[in-house]
Amino acid sequence: MPPTVAPPPRIGEAAQGPTAAEESAATDHAASLHDEPAEPHPLPAAAARTAAAGVFLALLATAFAGVAVLLVLVVRMLASRAEHLELGGPSLVALTAGFALANTAALLLVTRSWAQLRPTTLVLTLVAAIAWPLSGHPLLAAPAAIVLVGLLVQRDHRTPGGVRLTSTAGALALTAMALVATLAGAITSPARLAPTPPLAAAEARTASDEAARGDNAAPAPDDSPAVAIPGDAPAPPAADAPAPAPSRQPSATSFVRGYYRDLDAQRFAEAWDSLSPAVQGALGPYTRWKAGYASTISSRPREFSITGDARGTSVTHILVARDKGCDSARQFRVTWQLEAEGSEWTVVALGATAAGSQQC
Repeated sequence: MPPTVAPPPRIGEAAQGPTAAEESAATDHAASLHDEPAEPHPLPAAAARTAAAGVFLALLATAFAGVAVLLVLVVRMLASRAEHLELGGPSLVALTAGFALANTAALLLVTRSWAQLRPTTLVLTLVAAIAWPLSGHPLLAAPAAIVLVGLLVQRDHRTPGGVRLTSTAGALALTAMALVATLAGAITSPARLAPTPPLAAAEARTASDEAARGDNAAPAPDDSPAVAIPGDAPAPPAADAPAPAPSRQPSATSFVRGYYRDLDAQRFAEAWDSLSPAVQGALGPYTRWKAGYASTISSRPREFSITGDARGTSVTHILVARDKGCDSARQFRVTWQLEAEGSEWTVVALGATAAGSQQC
């Protein structure tokens, strides 16, 4: 059998290698690999912008909450005609809780279109808003708390997944709780009017008129034998002045001292009842007169001078008043016109003028 000879290779095809179509397909495939977008990675500038946006929203929520709380306090001051409120103790805790709840509600609202917040973010926001006002160093703690909340908001914006809170009802519930807590703190905060020593506010404004009236401000009822001073004869008043001294001076002095003791002990109703309706009208209403002593620590009368005639008794003395927040006492010259009604004294005229420096 003749040997089988294999056909010779097709030289043209062997030398040619891959066809032009195959090379074009390979080139297109390689190009397509380069054209596919790479996995996105956040650039430092983009991450910084996102963090800045989160911090800005946290700052905005804090500002909204602060303005809301301040508005409630201003309304409280205007309603009570106070110069300032003393924030401390339970009232400060209630106000801080109201601010924290308002801050959390505001953050939930201002970030709705940018980031859906996780429950942990809201809880940490609430804790931070309570902590920094009570930290003792709020100017240092507040920026740190705002940055922390801003970074949490940025995390919720960039990181998907997890439970998110988006309910408007939740924000409204937080707002209602914030309002209740803030009102409780504002109402329980003691209101303090401008420091006014006894007889120096409304009384000082009428001092000149009362001084001009003098004894004429005290009516002289003819049917009051207790007021009558021996000496209805037309003798000069100076000659009759020594006569009432044994019976009048101790009683009038004791009455004036008792009036100031009532004020120091905050028995305002008893002191108010000793004033005649005319004097009450000049100093009142009662609530304003009482509030004028809110910052008064003590009232000490001294250096009494007492004179009397058929129309009543005049008592002049120096009043030393000490107020909260004042390092030094202030002095006033006070003049009383007293009338006896049975066994009681009634103040029918009252005037006060400054008797020294009024600087605290």
